[in-house]
Amino acid sequence: MNLRARLRPARKGVLNAMKVVHAISDLGLKSGGPSLSTYLLVKGLRAAGVDAHIVTCAVTDPSDAAIASDAFVHAVPAPRYRRWGYSAAFGAALEGLADAEVFHGHGLWQYATFAAARCARRHGRPYVVSTRGMLYPEALRISGGVKRVALSLYQRRDLCGAACIHATCEQEHDVVRACGISAPIAVIPNPVEVRLLPPAQAPATGKHRVGFIGRVDPIKNIESLIEAWARVRVSEAEWELVIVGGGDEGYVRSLGALAGRLKLGNVSFTGFLHGREKDEMLASFRYLVLPSKSENFGMVVPEALMCGIPVIASTGTPWSDLDSASGRCGWWVSRSADGLAGALREAVALDDAARQAMGMNGRKLVETRYNLGAVASQMSLVYRWVQSAGEVPACVRFA
Repeated sequence: MNLRARLRPARKGVLNAMKVVHAISDLGLKSGGPSLSTYLLVKGLRAAGVDAHIVTCAVTDPSDAAIASDAFVHAVPAPRYRRWGYSAAFGAALEGLADAEVFHGHGLWQYATFAAARCARRHGRPYVVSTRGMLYPEALRISGGVKRVALSLYQRRDLCGAACIHATCEQEHDVVRACGISAPIAVIPNPVEVRLLPPAQAPATGKHRVGFIGRVDPIKNIESLIEAWARVRVSEAEWELVIVGGGDEGYVRSLGALAGRLKLGNVSFTGFLHGREKDEMLASFRYLVLPSKSENFGMVVPEALMCGIPVIASTGTPWSDLDSASGRCGWWVSRSADGLAGALREAVALDDAARQAMGMNGRKLVETRYNLGAVASQMSLVYRWVQSAGEVPACVRFA
């Protein structure tokens, strides 16, 4: 008998009364998409009447900061050794919230999701796991030996024992199934907070700007973007490529060296930006480019679309909506330098009216599909289902 069949029936009004505890290693700004999307999901759930909480570890890096410090965020002292993230305080915090109907772990390989699954089993509760892109082949190659051991010791058991796995796109669904995970999978995108952002503004340089924003890491394939930029051969007096983000210092140096070898005088690196600085930089772009080898979502894409900025994304990302009949707000192309260069050529040749029309389409796409309310509603239905074994939500796949 599976876990859902053993659970007690839901009480009346369970959706509004339901308590859900989310577990994630940290909510640092530098942790990128998983931390932000987890926080936004919980924020949306609370607005929808779900008593949602987050258990996480405090951010200790002096160059980083927590995304939020709301009362529903329970931050425990960070573990001394961060590799696996074991923390007795983390487990104790989960036990203090063990009256929850559902537990939800975010990310793999570290203690947070393991502890949430263990607490759920101990108290006879269902749990959900968001894999956050961490089962993609490219991600599994990083510290591959350690991850193979983790899969055999505990990770596969925790995934297969989940009442439901959360994938952010159909591509991630397929990746999870390819790993032999048998649990049901809910395909629900990450949420975006639809809000007013700084209006489009011309850069101080006076140039038209194309940019990348994200973690600077080899999996982001930024070298192909720089090579593509060299092939487009735009006027250096009129256009510039800006790489925004921090990360692997060796990789950053190699990208700078590549731009130098290609004699590109219009490529710059800003380092990590957040908050108002990041928003203002994004507002200065004419186009955003996400050239990743693999990406389970890419939070910066809907952020750009929300600003009315068309996006060029690689087919390693799940953003086929960009050039679909219903989207028409960007390009979804090969991650190769040739594929990116072709899209860039089309983009820089567009007149302002055509570019702005694409931007308006992008804003509409975010408002209808990725807003907090729409995503929280889908996730609430999943929680109600795993807790009561009732009607299966349309977003859930069994194969």
